[in-house]
Amino acid sequence: HETLASGGYSHAEGNLTKASEFASHAEGDHAKATGQYSHAEGSDTEASGWASHVEGYGTKALKSYGHAEGNYARAEGKYSHAEGNQAHALAEYSHAEGFYTNALGKSSHAEGNSTSASNDYEHAQGIANYNSTNQIFSVGAGEVKDYYNVTRRNAISILSVPNAET
Repeated sequence: HETLASGGYSHAEGNLTKASEFASHAEGDHAKATGQYSHAEGSDTEASGWASHVEGYGTKALKSYGHAEGNYARAEGKYSHAEGNQAHALAEYSHAEGFYTNALGKSSHAEGNSTSASNDYEHAQGIANYNSTNQIFSVGAGEVKDYYNVTRRNAISILSVPNAET
């Protein structure tokens, strides 16, 4: 396979890059822009959502308006944004930034080192926060020795309580 610009008004340059949809743009090494108006640059990147954008190494933006940049960053929800090393924005409107961060809930936001926002509308920041099912905000104060040895705890945790219980 070769570098290929097959979509109307598409552009591809580099080693084995592919711009296959209308107005798509791919450059680098194995960069793929397969969504209309998508843009992929770097090495082993993929922009498959409509108007998606990726930069870096192994990054992916798979849904409409997704944006990912960094090292193995993934924007998998519509309008999601991921930046950093292993930052993953997996739900609609989610945002993940930092080192090993995960925004898993709709409109969630995770930033820092090894943080996770797993609930819809949750915000997590800091280092290695602890999650609970009704958490809406946390500041992690955990410890990360390595990827497999993480102690999770929060300096601050705000929980959502239904109005009938207040």
